[in-house]
Amino acid sequence: MKKYIILAMAAASILLAGCGSSDTSECQNDEVKADCNDGKYSKCVDGKWTETLCEGDASCNAENQCGVCKNDAVDETCTDGKFKKCANGQWEEIACEGGASCNAENKCGVCPNDAVDETCADGKYKKCANGQWEDMACEGDASCNAENKCGVCQNDAVDETCADGKYKKCANGQWEETACENNASCNAENKCGECSDGEEKADCKDGKYSKCENGAWVETACADNSSCTKEGTCGKCQEGAVKDCENGENNIGMVTICKDGQWSESKVACPSESGSVSCTADKKCGECLSGDSTKCKEDAADADRVGSAILCKDGKWTTEPAKCPGLTSCAMTDKCYQCNRECDKKFTGENNEACKKECGDCDTKCGECNTGTSKNCKDDSDGVGSADICINGTWKNDNCSVLRSGFTVSCLVEQENNSICGQCKNTKANQCFCINPGHPVYDPSNAFSARTESTCANGYFKKTETCYECVDDDAGACECLVL
Repeated sequence: MKKYIILAMAAASILLAGCGSSDTSECQNDEVKADCNDGKYSKCVDGKWTETLCEGDASCNAENQCGVCKNDAVDETCTDGKFKKCANGQWEEIACEGGASCNAENKCGVCPNDAVDETCADGKYKKCANGQWEDMACEGDASCNAENKCGVCQNDAVDETCADGKYKKCANGQWEETACENNASCNAENKCGECSDGEEKADCKDGKYSKCENGAWVETACADNSSCTKEGTCGKCQEGAVKDCENGENNIGMVTICKDGQWSESKVACPSESGSVSCTADKKCGECLSGDSTKCKEDAADADRVGSAILCKDGKWTTEPAKCPGLTSCAMTDKCYQCNRECDKKFTGENNEACKKECGDCDTKCGECNTGTSKNCKDDSDGVGSADICINGTWKNDNCSVLRSGFTVSCLVEQENNSICGQCKNTKANQCFCINPGHPVYDPSNAFSARTESTCANGYFKKTETCYECVDDDAGACECLVL
């Protein structure tokens, strides 16, 4: 519009000049030309065109007129992420560098709002707010990872949840699986336990030891009820157990025995409260010593006093009594013998058992000989015999008179190297015996109705014709010894 006014004024001046006016002005005052260059334009001052600076030192615009600002001038006032910069004399909106947002001072910031710089340092990254970078703590206070980004956890944080003997520990902002201490297994609460499953302690006591199950120590019985060793471990056997029984000397069972949970290297006698025992057929310790006997009993009517007893065979007692081996008599004390004999004579059935109870400890066994027999007889200088005499089933060395109702006798040699107590004491020459009734060898069926006249040689009576009828005083040619 201004342009058109200037043109009109110029046209009017021409018209006036053509009418013969004598005015010499080039232009109308304040008239301007659209010839702006380098911030200057032509303006009519006092009728003359004058080069004039654009107002405010503004630069020329695209229409060769003065603009409103000087080129490259900047208005830093920021709006919607833009500031103003002068170009061709006009203000132009320019986006803040890097797309930054306006800051709190309405200037261009250094970053676009909500932009994120993931570079992590000391557990913080940067986020743009009001055009400025602000340190932000990693989510969950996580630490930086190896890529200098926010990790997923805080260094040294622990996730105690246990799986396959491992828990999680944070390192470089990342969860890392870590073996439980001492390679412990997980426990029932899915935490690291105190031990590794299957691990065992050498703390065995009373057949129990500590074994690790589900990460915890559990008191556990030794396998097969085995006993503890001295080292505190479970052994291979139960204390006192025996195996591989074999009879040794004197039929005594010898076994491998368990001591401190280990089988002995050498064999020992079967342990038994009742004394020595033999092995059974199945190679176990028996209940008795083979060849032993108990509850021996003699038939009162048996002159040989052969005993019957419960016998031990293959380490076990027979269920029924049998004759003593070798047909020997029962071995018992005199008191026990008398008690049994008297009970057998006087009582039967329950009464017999009641009688036996009165005998006290009267457990009898088969003896080693027949009561009343003798062996190894030897005469002394007076011709009196002493021998090994079987008394109540046991050999005892004594005077032969104990077998002959107190009568002194000499030895009777049956065969070479075998002599026994005889029937009489050997007589000297011109001596004979008058055997009266009551003497152990008196025979009422003998031809001598009252007395038998005999001599004694080799401990044995021998009838003789040289003796006269026995009288109380000396008679005939021989000395009559009244027995």
